[in-house]
Amino acid sequence: DDASLAAKLATPVSTLAHALKTGPVRRSALEALGVMVANDWHGVAFINDADVGAGMPAFLGNMSAKDLLAIFDAKTSTLHVERLVVPVHEFVAAVRRQETKATWPFVTVDEKTSLKDAIAKMASARHHRVYVHSAETDPTTKQPRVTAVLTSSDVLKALIA
Repeated sequence: DDASLAAKLATPVSTLAHALKTGPVRRSALEALGVMVANDWHGVAFINDADVGAGMPAFLGNMSAKDLLAIFDAKTSTLHVERLVVPVHEFVAAVRRQETKATWPFVTVDEKTSLKDAIAKMASARHHRVYVHSAETDPTTKQPRVTAVLTSSDVLKALIA
């Protein structure tokens, strides 16, 4: 009913999102893809591994299986596997430069954001995930700390629950 849907849409994203699946930024794109395959993940967040020992690591970006398409040049029908040996953050930055609709580095919402507003942000950015950040700031970047991810699957689960 309408009241039930309204209540679901008012739910803060912090209660619906799940923990980040992470890998260090110094890994190659191929290693990051290997981690994704080994764990049956659709994407991996990459972190500044220099910050790992200092509490919550700094979130730098995201790689998804879709990014793998960047190794194929459709104009020349050439497969560029050498693109996979660069560090994951360089690979993803290059992919984002190629994509005219890409948002870089990533789309975020505050942990208190309602599901409705998160859906609106996902739709307007044409992304199937948004990263959830807390009020706590990263001492290095002075940016809010990314603590979780809300995916389109999480949204569907919340709406049909």
